[in-house]
Amino acid sequence: DDFDSIPERAYDVFGLMSSIPSNYDPYNRTYSGIWDGTFQTNWTDNPAWILYDLIKNKRYGLGENIPESYLETLKWSLYSIAQYCDENITITDEISEPRYTCSCVINSQQEAYDLLNTIVSTFRGMLYPVGEGLMAVADRLTDPVINVGPANVIDGMFVYRGPARRTIHTAAYVTWNNPDDGYKLNTALYENQEGIARYGYKIDKINAVGACSKSLAIRLAKWKILTEVMAPDTVTYRASFDHLNVMPGDIINVSDPAYTSEELIGRILSITDNEDSTHTVELDRSVARIGGDESILQLTLPDQTILSIDVSVVSTTTGTEIIVPSAELTTMPVTGAMWLLSKETVRPRMW
Repeated sequence: DDFDSIPERAYDVFGLMSSIPSNYDPYNRTYSGIWDGTFQTNWTDNPAWILYDLIKNKRYGLGENIPESYLETLKWSLYSIAQYCDENITITDEISEPRYTCSCVINSQQEAYDLLNTIVSTFRGMLYPVGEGLMAVADRLTDPVINVGPANVIDGMFVYRGPARRTIHTAAYVTWNNPDDGYKLNTALYENQEGIARYGYKIDKINAVGACSKSLAIRLAKWKILTEVMAPDTVTYRASFDHLNVMPGDIINVSDPAYTSEELIGRILSITDNEDSTHTVELDRSVARIGGDESILQLTLPDQTILSIDVSVVSTTTGTEIIVPSAELTTMPVTGAMWLLSKETVRPRMW
């Protein structure tokens, strides 16, 4: 065909070749064997490895300013995040897609801090310094790393704060790049009906950076709105050395008697071998357990991990001693360690 002028052209390309793990297949999104920490150069739309490449690269990234030794902790933290990003999410019975991808064009000079935070936001993450290195975390469900109560809080006081009702959004317009529309910005709407009923209709505007599917854009909007609606509060307290291993992004259990009206956390006074395949754990305060209630006793071990033991009872009982099967005590807690009783009717709050 003849044209009066040179027509406008657009190209759908894979994009920049980046540093990705040597055992990673970016096209099938699979990892083979145990990673030895080395890299290959290939295409990827996994935001975790895009972030790593931007930090490492000396031409267009921060490689000239950040020592390579700082990347050791970063790459290992990103490895699990990258696998999380690559997990398949079912959209319909016939359609699935990776949890998070990032397909974007960076064609202008930007403040490094702002750009890195933009990329990190594509997997709901955070980047922070730790010692002589960098660490990345993503907002995902993990086990709590510590149980917190008045017994390991200075002065035993918790301070709770929440936002003003008028600042809580319950719906969002989210923009994303639609491949079926020449990658032009399209807008989708997410509404949280429970939040609307509670707080009214307050709409936010969100740009889903790097999102090339409507479902991904909706998931990012849903996460932001649900965070505001379901978990708007913050808790502040002062702690001591047992919190040294708590890192940004970690999940903690808080059992506050002022909130629950029950004292369900404290310190272990003693552990006695009953020589009948059971041990008696003596607590520093009396607890009530309701018959038929599914209760879990959590004991903090010397390595700061948490051991959970089923201590449900048939009939109601109250006391400072709980008998547990010896076989459940795979590692013996020490006197003075934290204990927490999570009852079916009263559970600790996760933060």
